[in-house]
Amino acid sequence: MKTQNDLSAILQQVIDAKQLSGYFHADVLPERVPLRLLRNDWIHEDLKLSKFGEPVEIIPNSETHQAYMIITDL
Repeated sequence: MKTQNDLSAILQQVIDAKQLSGYFHADVLPERVPLRLLRNDWIHEDLKLSKFGEPVEIIPNSETHQAYMIITDL
């Protein structure tokens, strides 16, 4: 079973992956900062993640009116 620290480390590597850098567009779309990550059964507010020098916001489905990232499986 993965610990919270393990999960944070894995998710941080995912959001920092070079393969995803072309999708964020934070340099031209400032509303995409901070990165918003959709909450699910294993992604929750206690995770310590950062992107673009700011903490990642973990949001519920009801707040998906702005750009967000969803991770469905690891």
